[in-house]
Amino acid sequence: MTTNNLKSPASSSSAAPAYRITPLKQRSVTSRLDILPFTIAYVLLVLTDLSSDPPSIEVETGLAPEACQTWILISYGLVLVLHFSIFLISQWDVTFRALIGYRVIRKKGKRFTHCLVEPSKKKR
Repeated sequence: MTTNNLKSPASSSSAAPAYRITPLKQRSVTSRLDILPFTIAYVLLVLTDLSSDPPSIEVETGLAPEACQTWILISYGLVLVLHFSIFLISQWDVTFRALIGYRVIRKKGKRFTHCLVEPSKKKR
């Protein structure tokens, strides 16, 4: 990860850097990790639900139509809970939000749109 180091104003020149700055570039809306995978999952679930004709399911899979509908509802619920969990974690954790919505710029001199500023880890 490419980082720049800044010293805090009160520190001496021989002290460890106080902050770690990571340049980031914002992902497009369609390539964000909290949108694209879930869009694909929801579309697949809807298509599975719409294409499941109860009489043909029993012939093709040997399962009762109610069992297939139950699995589809469980899948919807799991994807929804996972999506909501990722939303909440991204609200609480800035580093996680940066991972989901931004790409790290590794080359020096390349343009970036945002930066992640983190305190450097102090040695005791």
